[in-house]
Amino acid sequence: MQISSEPGEAFFLAAIGPSIHKFDLVTKKLICEIKTFSSNAMTLFDKDQTLLVANDCEVRLWDLTSFKPTVIASIHAPFPVTGAYADKSSSSRSVCITGGKDLIIYKNDLENVFQAHVDAHITAVAFTEEDVLIGTASGKICRLNGQTGKSMQTFTVVRNKPVTSLTRFTGIKEVNVFLATIDNNRLFLVKEKGGKTEEI
Repeated sequence: MQISSEPGEAFFLAAIGPSIHKFDLVTKKLICEIKTFSSNAMTLFDKDQTLLVANDCEVRLWDLTSFKPTVIASIHAPFPVTGAYADKSSSSRSVCITGGKDLIIYKNDLENVFQAHVDAHITAVAFTEEDVLIGTASGKICRLNGQTGKSMQTFTVVRNKPVTSLTRFTGIKEVNVFLATIDNNRLFLVKEKGGKTEEI
């Protein structure tokens, strides 16, 4: 389920069977039905105007600005998709799809920016203003250049425990600070500069 967060928007999305249903958040009335897959991802972003969905082999972007949503772009992934993530603070519709140790970054209408490979199974992704942070099953966080995919920095939060989510504080400009969930049960505050971590 996804809930709108922008001022003036009041709806939620629920995956029911082979469709996504858009409901009014106040009246609970059905606004529309989107016939699409969403087994591996369903994420609202781009000021709640765009919906990212994915299954094992395909990724789609939907335009939600009209009464009847339409497909912006659709691609078939070159590997089995295990996760799909959207940059909610960017205006360029940046998206990352992952599969095992592989990832691809797209922008705008799913235009390929780069493909990269890391040394462990990818379990979480977050975006900074310039780079991409990759959490892995080995407890490491890798920072990749957002334009080239070049590895910039790698540090360990907890060895051999998966980084299951990454959330960046977008209001802090001087340094990247984010929350990392480890193995779904431990929470760390991470300052990217110097790779400093502190368990909460």
